[in-house]
Amino acid sequence: MISIARIAAAAALALSVAFSTAIDHAPSAAHATAQGFRIVTADLHVHAFPGDGGLPPWDIRREARRRGIDVVAISNHNHAIALQLDRALFTPPPHPLVLAAEETTSSRYHLVSLGIRESIDWRLSLPDAIRAVHAQGGVAIAAHPVDGYGPFDDDVLKMLDGLEVAHPAGHHDARARGQLEALYERARRIKPTIAPIGSSDYHFSAPIGFSHTRLLVRDLSAEDVLGAIRAGRAVAYEPGGQSYGSAEWVDAVSEAPAAAPRSPDSAGHHLAMIGAWLSLVMLVVFGRGR
Repeated sequence: MISIARIAAAAALALSVAFSTAIDHAPSAAHATAQGFRIVTADLHVHAFPGDGGLPPWDIRREARRRGIDVVAISNHNHAIALQLDRALFTPPPHPLVLAAEETTSSRYHLVSLGIRESIDWRLSLPDAIRAVHAQGGVAIAAHPVDGYGPFDDDVLKMLDGLEVAHPAGHHDARARGQLEALYERARRIKPTIAPIGSSDYHFSAPIGFSHTRLLVRDLSAEDVLGAIRAGRAVAYEPGGQSYGSAEWVDAVSEAPAAAPRSPDSAGHHLAMIGAWLSLVMLVVFGRGR
């Protein structure tokens, strides 16, 4: 006979899933325009399976589309196996646009190498890694550049195309946020066109688009996205609406609001996740019969 405890655990699991779904709404996919550009929403630092992420690329595309993301970059650590597998199995749809990338990862720095054709040697120095990205026609973005993630002297900042200023690390840690903001402000003084980037750095938990970037492009293509980053036509967003970027582009985007991802209800999602895990533990414990 099914015990009351097992029934209660199964009901709690169902309620947790239902609650998580109810608080997560997909926005409209419509694009606004400003100064002759289309405003698109991007998450340029997402990890996939097989590799160091929880979802395969085809499910990342589905989730990105559901959350109103127009551009997503699959950027696993030091390899692109997941994206290569995806492109061998499927013909990707035009939306969302999925860009080839990797998080070039060494003991000294992490670099989102975006728009590359071949892997970047992680043993290179940071300046040489940036040069290697540029040699392939890609753009180089400093990944979560807080303490321990790179020597960012003035020469390196001049070489970078962008840096992550909106990142889950800064959302949850005031000290990390201060470091990200301070480095971005210093980078802007040295290179005014450096692009502010918001990324989820999705592995398993933070929703895709948690922090995100809105880019001003002529067309939804890899070439135009990379060009917008090089030109600094970008605004980075934290959950809750905090934005980073030049006044020109922040004003342009805010005056023509596009369909950006809904800011996730972090407390609600965490509560739902805890409830789901506790329910699963209860099912295992009380489901063990003699």
